[in-house]
Amino acid sequence: DAADILNNTASTSRKILTYDDQAASNPKGLAFRFSDLNPAQQAAMNTDADGNPDTEGANRTAYIRGSNADESPNGLGYRPRTTPLGDIMNSEPIFVGAPPFDYPDDLEGANGQTYSTFKLSAIKDRTPVVYVGANDGMLHGFDASVAADNTPTASSGQEVIAYVPNKLISKLSQLTDPDYRHQTYVDASPIAGDIYTSSDTWTTLLAGTLGRGGQGLYGLDVTDPSGFSESNLHTVLWEFTDEDDADLGYVYGRPAIVRMASGTWAVVTGNGYNNTEVDGAASTTGNAVLFIIDAETGALIKKIDTCTTDTVENDDTCVGNGTVATPNAIAAPAPVDFDGDHIIDIIYAGDLNGNLWKFDVRNSDKAQWTASKLFSAVDANGNPQPITTQVEVSRHLTLDGFMVYFGTGKYLEPDDTDPTGAITQTFYGFWDDLSGNAVSRNNDLHVQTILAEIDNPDDSNEACLLYTSDAADDYLTV
Repeated sequence: DAADILNNTASTSRKILTYDDQAASNPKGLAFRFSDLNPAQQAAMNTDADGNPDTEGANRTAYIRGSNADESPNGLGYRPRTTPLGDIMNSEPIFVGAPPFDYPDDLEGANGQTYSTFKLSAIKDRTPVVYVGANDGMLHGFDASVAADNTPTASSGQEVIAYVPNKLISKLSQLTDPDYRHQTYVDASPIAGDIYTSSDTWTTLLAGTLGRGGQGLYGLDVTDPSGFSESNLHTVLWEFTDEDDADLGYVYGRPAIVRMASGTWAVVTGNGYNNTEVDGAASTTGNAVLFIIDAETGALIKKIDTCTTDTVENDDTCVGNGTVATPNAIAAPAPVDFDGDHIIDIIYAGDLNGNLWKFDVRNSDKAQWTASKLFSAVDANGNPQPITTQVEVSRHLTLDGFMVYFGTGKYLEPDDTDPTGAITQTFYGFWDDLSGNAVSRNNDLHVQTILAEIDNPDDSNEACLLYTSDAADDYLTV
């Protein structure tokens, strides 16, 4: 139990890092200790839960690190906790062990380290780590080692690293409030992948978003857990927030780590929700946007706005547009490599207005990367059906192109639980034959319906079986 182990870990011995957004050059990591924080971060920690400045920053920082010296009824009377490990709600843990990919040596490394060299180096035996975000303001990495017989070792479950995104430091004081009401912090699932860097070496990148916790992404170098320390500031690579681009909102889905045709490794993400929130960095359009971010530096490689004429093909109506009052949002992207060369060709993603987008990134010139609307999901009355999760993509079994599958609906706002005025949602599957033609809901799809429901005899309110129609699919007519 990681919480039990953390309870028995001295707060001063933990390895906790954050990001220095005021640093002019690398490294941009900081030890999460009050004396190491930059002036803006210290000012934030010297602010109470009601926004009033005080001089308790060092105490608050120690509390966030896990000290119980000021927990009520002791010291300053901060909120008492059973453990410094916060609740884990919407962050799915990921396991990072030995490098798992099969990149060929001619993909990268002509003038440096080949992937096989990297894969067979000392890190093939690196400490396996489980990474997960929690609502205590941190991403955590826990030792996932086991003995040969799969029993725990002395180090199993111990925290080996923690990361506090700079974007969240301004709201950490809420955690000390005795009248605390639940907040979200690092409440989204991270992802890990191997990337080739400008130093001609391979690196294992961990990238993540904050979910509802904040408008931002972060990137960490998790290549060698044995090197984690509060003095190894190079572990922290970057943060990308709405202060870097106001069209970024709250990103719930996982980003993707990919190799682009331009030769750059990238983190690809949809822009997420509520990017027009009045927070000092509000979008002025509310449009649906795809971000392609440099995986090594966090610099923006390309932003594809689905409502600009220079990036959208064959679309004069600007269907990806949003407004300040009702912003649109791209959900988690699904990158596709057509020919197995480990370079991304197409990225599929849906938006809040029910549009399914196809981003063509095959050109080595990023200026030529474009978006086209492949499909509009609407109900029988023409109401848009929102797409809020990543689409699934598979090769067509017999013909050229890909099958794209997704369901519609959202569970994001209070009104989403109100059945009054609710529209019917749909699961779709269609064939992208790579012709560039959009798919018509009325002319190209074979509608299947639920014909009957057979109730569970033990519970009349629980449906047990569904009988559906089986309209034949004739792909040659699509």
